[in-house]
Amino acid sequence: MSLSSLLLPLVAVLSALPLLLTNAQTNVDITSCVLSLQSPSSSFQLNISPTDLSNKFELSIPQLFNGAYDATVTCHDSSMAPLFSNTFSFTVDGTSGDIIYSNLEESLLTSGAGPSIKYIVIHQSSTATFELLASSPTSSPIAYDVVFYYSDGGSDTVSCSATTSACTGTVPTNGNVAFVTIALDSKVVMTSITSDVETIRTFDSVPSIPLLVSSANELAFGDTALINITVVDNDVTSSNATSSEVIDVVLSMDHVDMSGNVLTSGGGAMCDSSWLNSGTHSYSFASIGYKGRSLQSIPLTPSGSGNARFCRVSVNVTDWTGLTTTSSITINIGTASSSSTQVISLSPVSNLLPMAFAREGTMATLTLYSPDKCDSVYCGDATQCTLAPQCNSADGQCLDPVPTPNVVCDDGDDTTTNETCSTQGVCVGSQKCSVTVCLPLSTCHVAGVCVNTTGECTQSQLKPANAYCDDEDETTVFDTCDAVGVCSGLDVSSLTLSDVMDFSSVAGFDTMRIKTALNALPDVCCNNQVCCEPCTSGMCDTATTYNSLFYVE
Repeated sequence: MSLSSLLLPLVAVLSALPLLLTNAQTNVDITSCVLSLQSPSSSFQLNISPTDLSNKFELSIPQLFNGAYDATVTCHDSSMAPLFSNTFSFTVDGTSGDIIYSNLEESLLTSGAGPSIKYIVIHQSSTATFELLASSPTSSPIAYDVVFYYSDGGSDTVSCSATTSACTGTVPTNGNVAFVTIALDSKVVMTSITSDVETIRTFDSVPSIPLLVSSANELAFGDTALINITVVDNDVTSSNATSSEVIDVVLSMDHVDMSGNVLTSGGGAMCDSSWLNSGTHSYSFASIGYKGRSLQSIPLTPSGSGNARFCRVSVNVTDWTGLTTTSSITINIGTASSSSTQVISLSPVSNLLPMAFAREGTMATLTLYSPDKCDSVYCGDATQCTLAPQCNSADGQCLDPVPTPNVVCDDGDDTTTNETCSTQGVCVGSQKCSVTVCLPLSTCHVAGVCVNTTGECTQSQLKPANAYCDDEDETTVFDTCDAVGVCSGLDVSSLTLSDVMDFSSVAGFDTMRIKTALNALPDVCCNNQVCCEPCTSGMCDTATTYNSLFYVE
């Protein structure tokens, strides 16, 4: 079996980025991983560095000397305490090759975890051999059934009796091994032997719930909160999981007190389980390994009325190997709804860490996968004007939300209309009164006022009696309104010389209109102060101050 296709480019990738793995029991971050190699003639250590693109970590070794090696991979926290580790052996002779799939185990295995594969080695020399070791929290003997599948479609089975030691043997057919199926105590697990390092998987790894989010921590009756859940489980055979390799997620509700003590299991009438997604509480999807799977926007809509109460939503996750984990979130129901998002952000956890070591001749590559840095990061939901912000797997930081311009939206302002999303992701509208002009019904009415919440004008109101107006008749002066809103004025041609009017007492007089009308009459002179008097010369005495108007026939 050629292993050349299994080797990654033999370049050591160095980076200052820390590993963001979390031990399920001690809840501390892994900050460094080291490969220690021991041969009869020398020993040395190499740092396993994260790439700058994802949660994949690599170490390339361009030159190994011939000889037998004992290898240990150990991951530490910031105080250099070991968290995950495993050991394996290989021999370099310049022509042979190995592919080793290993699970780095916690220093203390999670209670309840079943037997897990510690490592499997396929060694290719003149004859293909294998070595398989499993471990159990109880240290009890484990029986193996190993089935080798070949690229030509054939297969062979090798059985190993119950043992606490490694199961070793010769690959029955010295051909290209496509993948290997392993049964541990009647539980079938599998590892793929292909050139795709993304098929690295752990076995019997406890699933985790790195993120549990409610869009509200307080919820009024009739309103809706949305529940989002992220689940990670490393137990999967390949990138294309079979239908039997599923993760089951079950939601439940309990009525609890302020301290979280259960008052009514199952919720009862106070926390009716039918409020949660209309009674649909079970979900199932295929496992895809170390990549997180999300259940999004599960609605919680309480109905009815009554006093406020605390309702706890629990999430129970069971993977295809039977291992289970649980998380919960508590919401105060029956109060005024809040817009405060409640986030239960747990560190992405696993009790086993998958690793692959591929060697051909004197060159080797080690690949390690961590839980995705984004599994426990909540970046928020989509808005009217933006897509849901995404998390950058390289650093676990949220990216800026992407705007959705020209989408119809609602800015929540009753005084605006025709709202649309801007290129900056903001809902913008125009004022309803910005294009509205309120006009009076007549010159004896006052114009209405635009109401900013409707964009419509209030009713035009009558002016008081004797208020100035314009009857639109050029032959009249001193137009005024009567009590019912009719505008009328004095006929200029009917005025006589004996008529004297003190125009300073006339409300709202239009001086220019008076001047124009009187100046058109014979034997009337008007100066630029709109003072008019009878005259014979056609000129007014501009030096005189006039308080009255004199009219002639």
